[in-house]
Amino acid sequence: MTAPRALLLLGLLLAAAPPAGAAPRQRLRVLHLNTHSFQEPDPVEKLHRIGRKIAELKPDLVSLCEVMKGGRLSCDATREILAGVRQVDPSLQYHIHEKGFGTWGSGERMHNCMLSRGRLSDYDVAPLTTTTQWPAPSGERRNALYARSEGAAVGPVHFFVTHPWGFDSRDTPVQLDELRGFIARKATAAALTVIAGDFNQPSTSPALRRLGGELVDTWARANPGALHKPTTPWDRAFTPARLDYILVKEDAALRARHPEYRSFNVFEGAERVSDHLGVVTDLWLDAR
Repeated sequence: MTAPRALLLLGLLLAAAPPAGAAPRQRLRVLHLNTHSFQEPDPVEKLHRIGRKIAELKPDLVSLCEVMKGGRLSCDATREILAGVRQVDPSLQYHIHEKGFGTWGSGERMHNCMLSRGRLSDYDVAPLTTTTQWPAPSGERRNALYARSEGAAVGPVHFFVTHPWGFDSRDTPVQLDELRGFIARKATAAALTVIAGDFNQPSTSPALRRLGGELVDTWARANPGALHKPTTPWDRAFTPARLDYILVKEDAALRARHPEYRSFNVFEGAERVSDHLGVVTDLWLDAR
């Protein structure tokens, strides 16, 4: 190799390397999916496929909506999803927090569910005012889950999972105001705050602004050129729309750690398991 080419190669290598003394970066990975449990053919295998994908992605936190239990299949969807995780990685363990909010005509109880690789504490559930009823469930009462997750590399996380009513329901602004109050009551200690769920609100709607200006829509931040990519792109009763979100509270403490976001969809194409796409966000922060 000639001297000029060697110097050029050395220069490229130095440019690609992190600067000396640069702070190490830490990652938090969050996955959200509306599982649409029991609604596709061979539902138990479908739940195992979801679990196998979780094992592949190894998210620190998982938000799951429409997680069914009981009814015609006498099946616990959360248990079957975790069985799929163990099929790939028996050592991968998740802590669980979940709560039902409606019973379908065939007896299935619909739940919101969170999974965390780190220990969970301070479990809580906030009921959301529900006057609009979906045609199938009875006794529907939407809710929001909370727990504090410990053990992630980025530090402790205030984690919220919810599945509020949406579209033109008069409940929507009330539920979002209640969710904002729940976040304010629970996310008091210094920790990262993450809210995930199927919000039943398209990305063109201003309704999510009711949650507060510090909340970052991580998909929008990471993918400004695909802001309105639908997470419900298939034939359904509603116009395809982006309804599924992972939000992060970007306060002064978080901004001091120079957050960077990467967000992508899973369960697309041949991997489809639901009438929703999954959303994954990687949040990169300076080390504490």
